[in-house]
Amino acid sequence: MTRMEEEFIKACYDVSESKNTLHDAWSGEHLGFYSSLGAVDRTVNSGTRSYAATGYLKPNLDRPSLKVLTGALVSKVPLEGAGHEKPRGINCPTRLGPSSSSRAKPTCQAKATSEVILCARVVQTPQVLVVSGIGNPEVLSAAGINTIVESHPAGANFQDHVLGGMVFECAPEVLSLDALHGDEYGQK
Repeated sequence: MTRMEEEFIKACYDVSESKNTLHDAWSGEHLGFYSSLGAVDRTVNSGTRSYAATGYLKPNLDRPSLKVLTGALVSKVPLEGAGHEKPRGINCPTRLGPSSSSRAKPTCQAKATSEVILCARVVQTPQVLVVSGIGNPEVLSAAGINTIVESHPAGANFQDHVLGGMVFECAPEVLSLDALHGDEYGQK
C-alpha cells in the first residue's frame, strides 16, 4: 500500500469516527468507513466480477426448462404443497396500457415443476416474499396478509450498502495497478 493510500484510509476512519477494522466482511456490522472483499469469482474466470448473469444465467442458458422473463414485475409467489410451503411459480400483472392506469390488470401465472429462483433485487425480493405470506406473523397480520410460512428474517433487517469510490491520478513514478491496463503488460 502506498503512503497516499494509507493516509487516505486513515482520513476515512477519522471522519467516520470508527477505529475498528472490519475483520469479517460478511458480518453485517458495517458502520462507518471500512474496506472489504468484492464479488469476485475465484473459480471460473478468475478475477472477474460475479453476479447473477455470470454466476447463474450464462451457464444455464441452454437448459430447455429455463424461461427468463425480462421486464416482468413479480407480484406474488404462490405456495403449494401439503402445508403450502413450496414455491411453484410466480404471478405478475400483465401490461395493459400505462402503469398509472387504475384499471384492474389481469395476472399472468408462470408455473415451475422443480424450482423458482426469485431475483427481484434488494427491495422487491423481501417485498414479494412478504406479500406471498412468507415472513414474521405479526408483521404479516398487521398488513392483512395470511401467514403461510413463518420466517422472521424475511423482509427484515434491510441494510442499504452505499458504496463510494475514490479515483485519483498518480504521478508517473508512483507504483500502481495502471500497468495492468497498458499494452506492454498485455504483450508479456
